[in-house]
Amino acid sequence: MLSFRRYTKFFYMSNAPQIKTYSQCMVLIVDHLKEIAQKHGALKRWCRIHGLDYPVIIKIKNGNMKYYLPQLVERLMEIIGYDVSLSRNYLNDRTEDIYTIRKRS
Repeated sequence: MLSFRRYTKFFYMSNAPQIKTYSQCMVLIVDHLKEIAQKHGALKRWCRIHGLDYPVIIKIKNGNMKYYLPQLVERLMEIIGYDVSLSRNYLNDRTEDIYTIRKRS
């Protein structure tokens, strides 16, 4: 029988779908963008290759994005290597976007 620690490690290493919120997906995206930006000029070239608006990507990377853009988050997650499906939960007074993600092999 697997211990809890080994089970959780196995679960996160497997290709099982995971459920993430908008803010959790933004953390994944920001980490990826910061990794790309370590090399001078690489982020601008990456934006040009994928047809993205460079100033918007810089705002996301720096944490200055004031707008709520669930479709852009979905597109960025697909670009960085995740299969994504977006669903919207309607609660009493607000809506919540839920992303089901799976890392591509």
